[in-house]
Amino acid sequence: MKNLFALFLLSLVVIYACSTEELTNEMETIEVEIPTEFPAVTGEITASIRGRVSDVDNKGLEAATITCLSCASESSIEADEIGNFYFDNVRINGDMAFLKISYPGKFDCYRRLPLLADRDNYTSVKLRDESLIGSMEASDVGSLEHTSGAEITLPQNGIVDAEGNEYNGRVDVYMSWIDPSSPNLQEMMMGDLTGIGSDNVVNALATFGMLQVELEDSEGRQLNLGDGVSAELSFPVPASLLAEAQETIPLWSYNETHGYWVEEGQAILEGNTFIGEVSHFSTWNVDSKAEDRIEICGSIGADNRDIHSPLPYARVELCGEGIFTAGGWLCNDGSFRFINVPPGEALSLKVYNLCNENVEIIEIMPTSTNIKLDPIITQVPETINIIGSAIDCNQQQVTQGFLRYFVDGEYGSYVNLEPDGSFNFTLLNKSNVKIELQIFDTKAIKESNPITISELENEVILDDLLVCNETTCIITPDLFVGDYEITFLVGPGNPWSTGVRAEIVTLSLVNGFPNRRQFSGNVIDAFGGFPINITLDFDCSSVYLTPFTPGVGCGPPNIEYKTGTPQPIDVSDDSAIILEYIEDGGGCGYSNT
Repeated sequence: MKNLFALFLLSLVVIYACSTEELTNEMETIEVEIPTEFPAVTGEITASIRGRVSDVDNKGLEAATITCLSCASESSIEADEIGNFYFDNVRINGDMAFLKISYPGKFDCYRRLPLLADRDNYTSVKLRDESLIGSMEASDVGSLEHTSGAEITLPQNGIVDAEGNEYNGRVDVYMSWIDPSSPNLQEMMMGDLTGIGSDNVVNALATFGMLQVELEDSEGRQLNLGDGVSAELSFPVPASLLAEAQETIPLWSYNETHGYWVEEGQAILEGNTFIGEVSHFSTWNVDSKAEDRIEICGSIGADNRDIHSPLPYARVELCGEGIFTAGGWLCNDGSFRFINVPPGEALSLKVYNLCNENVEIIEIMPTSTNIKLDPIITQVPETINIIGSAIDCNQQQVTQGFLRYFVDGEYGSYVNLEPDGSFNFTLLNKSNVKIELQIFDTKAIKESNPITISELENEVILDDLLVCNETTCIITPDLFVGDYEITFLVGPGNPWSTGVRAEIVTLSLVNGFPNRRQFSGNVIDAFGGFPINITLDFDCSSVYLTPFTPGVGCGPPNIEYKTGTPQPIDVSDDSAIILEYIEDGGGCGYSNT
């Protein structure tokens, strides 16, 4: 649920007294609300963001929408049939990715992650069900309990609709508790653990639990608390964290515009539960805070039979002496970057395999400053090094192409072939894992048979794989991606705009479809800014435009985006794409991209 976070105006209360003596004797302490100041975003980097969206049972969520809010040109893509997504080579404001992930029937998730430039940065997101925990009348006072033991108590006559009008009727309450002791915390949590304190100081946070709460009327319309009223939330504290729990702890709400937790009051520990009052509904968090924080970066590779190979996208976790834990995933080259690390603590860096089992622990000595570690070479016994080469129909080396692989049909990635047709990459192995791969020759426009590897050893050698099957034109992952200027030629009958308009859109890959790119039409305000996701499908000589949504409003009756006939394209030149789409009705003209 989207929430507006009010900025509190600085109020000065002046007390007039009858005499100087009364002023001296009756001076009071006045509490002043300070407006929240979010850190300025400076600089820009270019990076790729790869990831996967699933439910809590690890089932990929096909067609989940992922929006890059921190991209220089905000864009949205959809996850493929197994939940994978990929923003390729996009410009990022600052050095942090800020993503919004949505799927029908699930709570939205916002993910903020530190990036490394010119790399494939990875994240994994598990979306939680919007679970209805009960209903009550807005005119009543009442409490509802979640299966986790979390509770909510709503005030009498304190509910308003989305326009701020007093609401009287049934209130449906949806809630999800995010367990701070869960091994999947990094995949389920909102944002990251960075907070803006009540004094506007940026803090590193350590969570004791999060609650996502939404209120709706009987028609599914959003509700919230009115001005000047509050509700009570109760956060269960897992037994494993109870010894670390403080008697009082800061209470934080998540700001979905800026991507930070914002301190708003405090919660009190009663038994094994933190209880606090909240003034609006979004995601709430009970966290201890620390102003001192450092960054640690480095890289991890595997020593596999004297071959030092990176561990692409392996899950890692950094643990401190107290409750501090930060999780993440290695980049495609095995590199990592952790922020919000407590200084002066001995740290343990844990590495996990494909089945989420800890296979290596690396001890890191205490440091009080930002540090880049020397490359870490592990002796993980459960690595699988896949080595091979590809040949064409003439038994010659494939000089231009790529390999695509999937692990258990869920996790996938690309590996570019070397100029001599060879490939070499390493994964963290686990018994009973099945790897499927296929090779594409982008010069001869051929593909290999799909290959399944189920008997996994530490090293799998696949020499001279034949890439000789007919295929459609292969567009390599580095072509037709990034920022493009889209130009609209708007007809004189368009009621919103006339003349030529230009916007920047970001083309990105569609996982599982090498020849497909997509961009979000949210930026297309020449026709009123209607949200629409649009895909481009390429073959050897043509490009097709295929909108996900057939029509949007543009004057009566509607404009209609049609695929139409294929437009000529030169796949050797990705600097421009020329195409035309059709709109019926409303005099909306046509556009060239």
